Amino acid sequence: MQTTRRDLLRAGLATATVGAIGGLSGCADSNQRLSPARDAARLPDKIDPSEIRLANRLGFGPAGQDLIDIRDLGQDAYVERSLRADSPEDFLLNYQLRRLDVPAYDAYDLRDMPEDQVLAQLQTGTILRSVYGANQLLERLVDFWSNHFNIYGRKGMAAYRLAKDGREVIRANALGNFGDMLLASAQSPAMLMYLDNHYNSKTVPNENYAREIMELHTLGVDGGYTQRDVMEVARCLTGWCLETRKPWDAKQWTRRGTYRFDAEAHDDGEKTVLGHRIPAGGGRK
Repeated sequence: MQTTRRDLLRAGLATATVGAIGGLSGCADSNQRLSPARDAARLPDKIDPSEIRLANRLGFGPAGQDLIDIRDLGQDAYVERSLRADSPEDFLLNYQLRRLDVPAYDAYDLRDMPEDQVLAQLQTGTILRSVYGANQLLERLVDFWSNHFNIYGRKGMAAYRLAKDGREVIRANALGNFGDMLLASAQSPAMLMYLDNHYNSKTVPNENYAREIMELHTLGVDGGYTQRDVMEVARCLTGWCLETRKPWDAKQWTRRGTYRFDAEAHDDGEKTVLGHRIPAGGGRK
């Protein structure tokens, strides 16, 4: 059988996991004990090439259990199950993921961890899920949408916010509604900081995120928008920022570094975006 993408991911796992999981835990051989059940399962005597193609399209390459499930369920039912992404994950996979510090904490709690260590853990978690995850279509789409809503981990504090962005923006919406994902991304602390919208106010407009949301996230570079549209979208997104106040300044408990709408920084005047009039006084809405 030809080498699959999952075989290549395993090669990355061999180095990333030993360094990031083994080094952090002091138990370097623990990554060798991930459950082999998916790959050790008995394969059908004769494999239909269409079943291999299906497993390749829906995931990162067929494991033995994938091919057995396709044969047992039938291809249509296997696709439906993949779209639900409700297959239980392997216990040892979940155990390994829980041993990573980064996914469990917010950016503020991770601020003393070296950036390289944070990024290594993020990479390890991605490889573990891609190789051993039971819901391969979900993992494939998480990979796709993470690239679409790309955030460079070495700008500012982005590395420390990527785990939450991946969990609450990408993974939560990868099999759902694009509009929901777009809004979640627009309110993601990682994206707000990466594309400088936390600096965007009615007194000092910043067009970076407004431009990228049309050029990269939605319409495309030839999508028909103009520089005037960029300026108007930037006005719409003034005041979409990060919480920097201490609890006693905010009059309520708000976690620092989370999304906040600052009405005082928002340009509440009338706007026109792509020919559509947005009345004055709408605030964040």
